[in-house]
Amino acid sequence: MPTNVTRTGMVYEMENNSIKVRRRIKDGRVHINQLILAAGITRSKIRRILSISGIPTIGSKYGGTWVEIKKARDICETFEVAEVFQPLFKSDLGQLKRIVGGKLLSEEVLESQSDSVELHRTPLAIDIDGLIKQAQSQRH
Repeated sequence: MPTNVTRTGMVYEMENNSIKVRRRIKDGRVHINQLILAAGITRSKIRRILSISGIPTIGSKYGGTWVEIKKARDICETFEVAEVFQPLFKSDLGQLKRIVGGKLLSEEVLESQSDSVELHRTPLAIDIDGLIKQAQSQRH
């Protein structure tokens, strides 16, 4: 899994469906907007589910909502894509720096964006459990 330096710090990246899903190194949180989109869920369905749960819709690749790894895992299980994103949930990511979607990639660290870029702030309290229940009820 390649690493990248962003204005919020170092992140691990995993790619699925040509979308990079990021996990922050400092706290292990996962970018949920990217994760759901990379899982192949349509943008309209994502917006509907997220708006019902009060979660911001997809924004920039670094803005948006970052959730604890357990919540990200729960969402993957709900949408039956946990196996696809399994490398993202490993506790020892050091061994996975070069593996993305089963393909060997070159390791690359990019320069951070300009410090003048204002960080996108997201709500601290997010009803991810509500998101999961909503998705499960829509499947049946």
